[in-house]
Amino acid sequence: MQTGDLSRIGSREYAREVAHLWDRLLGDYEVSQIGVRDIVYQSWLRCKKIGVDPLKRAAPKAPPLARPTAVSEARLRAVVHASLNSVAPYLSEARSVLIGSGRTGNLFFVGGDTHLSEALAENSVVAGATWEETKIGTNAIGTALEIEQKVLIHGEEHFCNAGKPWSCAADVIRDPVDRSVLGIVDLTGPAEAVALRANALISALVERIESELSRLDLLDRINLIDLFHERKRLGEGLVVVDRRGLIIRATSQSPLEAANIRQGEYLAGLKGLSSDKWTLDLTHEVLHGAEVEWIAKDDEVIGAAIHVSPRPIQAPARANLPTPLKTLQDSAPSQSLLVQKAAILAQNSLPVLITGETGTGKDVLANAIHLSGPRARKPLISVNCAAIPRELIGVELFGYVEGAFTGTRRGGMSGRIEDANGGTLFLDELGDMPLDVQPYLLRVIETGLVSRLGESRQRQVDVRIIAATNQPIEQLKDDGRFRSDLYYRLNGARLHIAPLRQRRQDIPALAERIYAQIRKSDQSRPLDRDAIDHLMTQDLPGNTRELRTKIERYVAGLPIDDDALKPPSAAAGTLAGIERDAILGALARHGGNVGLVSDELSIPRSTLYRKLAEYRAKGS
Repeated sequence: MQTGDLSRIGSREYAREVAHLWDRLLGDYEVSQIGVRDIVYQSWLRCKKIGVDPLKRAAPKAPPLARPTAVSEARLRAVVHASLNSVAPYLSEARSVLIGSGRTGNLFFVGGDTHLSEALAENSVVAGATWEETKIGTNAIGTALEIEQKVLIHGEEHFCNAGKPWSCAADVIRDPVDRSVLGIVDLTGPAEAVALRANALISALVERIESELSRLDLLDRINLIDLFHERKRLGEGLVVVDRRGLIIRATSQSPLEAANIRQGEYLAGLKGLSSDKWTLDLTHEVLHGAEVEWIAKDDEVIGAAIHVSPRPIQAPARANLPTPLKTLQDSAPSQSLLVQKAAILAQNSLPVLITGETGTGKDVLANAIHLSGPRARKPLISVNCAAIPRELIGVELFGYVEGAFTGTRRGGMSGRIEDANGGTLFLDELGDMPLDVQPYLLRVIETGLVSRLGESRQRQVDVRIIAATNQPIEQLKDDGRFRSDLYYRLNGARLHIAPLRQRRQDIPALAERIYAQIRKSDQSRPLDRDAIDHLMTQDLPGNTRELRTKIERYVAGLPIDDDALKPPSAAAGTLAGIERDAILGALARHGGNVGLVSDELSIPRSTLYRKLAEYRAKGS
């Protein structure tokens, strides 16, 4: 018997016959398939083979998740909830409940007849329970997922006792593009009613859900196409894929075409994998080492832009580099590739995330990128997210209108985002930005609109964002301390500045540049080779900032550090001795000119004359 007519499936005679065959199957007696539907019989055999306990009266519960693990299930749940909630209130008179589950049989929606829901809860028909066939035997949800088609399981046809009081009809929800199974819609009621009568309702709900998923997927596709056209002006090979690994757009470069990487094809190795398991090592070798930019919408990954560089990035020739970047390259020769990439990024508005240890010069690089691009004549507004009190950072970024809170300025105040309109907003110490402010910044990035605190008016802004952090931003994201959707938007391009201990060869040029900036006059103590060699032996955990401090000490006539190149005089063991050496050293450099010494050391002349008189009196 295949589907059979409703009167036959719902009859007591059929129930007794099915129960008899179930008993014989569990007792390892010979069982004739005649009398039970093939779809049910085959499911029984699968359950018996893997050892499902037929005496189970409740389904197991899946461990609670903070969020769905599959990237598409968050959207599925939202759409299913909206669709089923519109129907569930009308099921009380029908003594039925609607159930929604994901692709693993984990229930996330149960709604309808309230009294029936309480009875079903005794068999764990509740959100959070798993009704996968391998866990709870033959049932409409689990069996529909197993065979990937519409299923009716009635009363005694259930393999486990947990389902026998019920009659259930389920249909699969399919992905609008690849038609893979995403989840289930099920209608369940008492066994004396046959749920197949609800087939029309189930089919209509599934059609509505798939239609809404298709609409949302089309919007995702439009967003990804727009992003492709925005990104491709970087001049790199570019492949944009959706969350399934389906190629939405790809630049027509011969290495990509030779690898069959073209629109409408799946990226080899990624089909069927959720994006959290993607690795480009699974794909064609032409993509190995490419940079992946995750694309998120509403805190959910919808795809990725894969930036391919088949050859080293070709920046302008050194002589043609913008002056700010040329200065950087001159003072840090080992960072040539970084500067070249920065030169390309300076010409567009792609968000840039600069990472590196404290003191590596992230702010200097951000300033150079701004001054080297088309926004150079517009403002560069810097915001240190760690320096502003948590309760004031929203005011600082977005501004406020008069009367928004006690103590507001007459006429209100513009925020730093507005102040940066047309130019660049530099967010330093990004990892310290409060979580509750991040959604508002994300909205500005995605819409280009900003509202001051206390007003509903939206103001259009055109701002390029460069962010910097010395914290492990990916770890903050994974720990829930930084929003993933904001991370994906700000991580448009990544520039990492290596610490000085990993590029000691840059110290001489960098030291010379710093020395030229801070020396007081041509008579300043020259930065000799011994001093530079000594600096190159140090780890400099403070990086460029620490290097600058040491050179400032050197120019002032003080030892570079406690391990000075030349041992100080015996008197130098005290502060008075250090002060004496500094004054006498400066006096020697300036040929006894007390005025120049006073300017260099910022000590009043009267104090200098008094100190010199004390030194003469002591015979030193």
